[in-house]
Amino acid sequence: MIFLLSACSGGKENLPVVISYDKWAEPVHTYEKIAEAFNEAVDSVIISGGTRLLANQDLLFIEDYKSTEKMIHVVSIPEKQYIGSFGNFGEGPSEILRPGSIFTLGAERLAVFDYGHWCVNAFDVDSALTCSDYIPQTLVSLSQNNGSFGFPDRFVYVHDDRGIARMIMPKENSGYSQALCSFNIMNGATEPFGRQNNPDGFRSSVAASYLDSVVVEVSSTQDVIRIYNLEGKLNRIIHGPLYDEKPSKELAFYSKAVIGNGRIYAIYSGEDKFHNFCGKQIIVLSLTGEYLYSYKFNDQITDMTYSDKYNRLYLSFDGEQQFGYLQIGENAPRVITLVDPDNKQHIVPVDKAIIHPYKASESAPANYYILLFNQSYTDTVTIESITADIKCEIQNVPAFPLIPRLLVSVTLIPETAVQSDTLNASLTISCNNGRRQKLPVSLLRSSD
Repeated sequence: MIFLLSACSGGKENLPVVISYDKWAEPVHTYEKIAEAFNEAVDSVIISGGTRLLANQDLLFIEDYKSTEKMIHVVSIPEKQYIGSFGNFGEGPSEILRPGSIFTLGAERLAVFDYGHWCVNAFDVDSALTCSDYIPQTLVSLSQNNGSFGFPDRFVYVHDDRGIARMIMPKENSGYSQALCSFNIMNGATEPFGRQNNPDGFRSSVAASYLDSVVVEVSSTQDVIRIYNLEGKLNRIIHGPLYDEKPSKELAFYSKAVIGNGRIYAIYSGEDKFHNFCGKQIIVLSLTGEYLYSYKFNDQITDMTYSDKYNRLYLSFDGEQQFGYLQIGENAPRVITLVDPDNKQHIVPVDKAIIHPYKASESAPANYYILLFNQSYTDTVTIESITADIKCEIQNVPAFPLIPRLLVSVTLIPETAVQSDTLNASLTISCNNGRRQKLPVSLLRSSD
């Protein structure tokens, strides 16, 4: 891993930090950790292999953009129950002809870009599900330029009336170029986002989080990720192991990214785009671009969305299992682990440590020295705080970064002596990048 920092002198605006990785770590396999997104009753609903996913509160929306019937399917997340569908395919005023991005406006409305009708329509979800003759509200028309001078594509909603998209600019002869833009969903106003000078053949998609004040652009033709603030200032550029200055015509890289739980999740291929455009890995980064870990899946991931309420990644696949979810937190790899104090010379990580007390004198309190180990090969971690579910004092929490394979010790001093033979406790370790872990320990009673 290589870090490069560039900055202008003379008080000018700093250039973005460039972070380069020569390889990703061995991914965490998730073969047995993908839960079914729906119950068996959904099996009777035919949804094509062309879908876009969007989680919002208790609802999961599935846009079937290849359908010639219903385009939008709705599923209850807590009950895994199929609720219904709406949005007939067609040229009529209440129909969807060529669906693009979907986004929600509050908990009640779903908006759809329709490039067949050159507009953005908003559906009241309850009314659209129950009224066969429901007509959506048109938020904004795109027909004033009819796409001749460019149009917003792969839109993601940010806040109020604003979102970020890639502006598609048709070339005079054939093909198109693209650059990020800010798009107003109520009046159609479009402004450039950031200062972009993309090479010919550059393609990307975007994710955004208003609460985190971050916009993430991932490229399908270059092994590169860009991280901006909401005003368009480019703060980080991440070069992956296969980065090249020229966009690739043969390889596919990132097909989608989402932001959630203080992390960036990006679908990654790195393989032949004609057969593996949608990758089988998800690369996980911090919001400042530090690589954390990767997930590995059996099948190509065609789309994903993050459920903030349930802390899940909902995924669609091209394999036998079409939809599923990964519970974040339960499956996040542990970086900080406990070490068996009797085998510290060999550094043996354990799920639960049995800790012997140490007393400097008969009158001194019993101190418990708990060994923590950063077992990652790539991830430097900073411990921000450690708390326990018993009354105690915790001392010697390391303030310095824990580089990979580093062993440290913290001291735990219970307020009262351990009365029984053992006292089970749980330490909650809060680290940088929003990571939290619980580590169980058993404290043995002092011999006195």
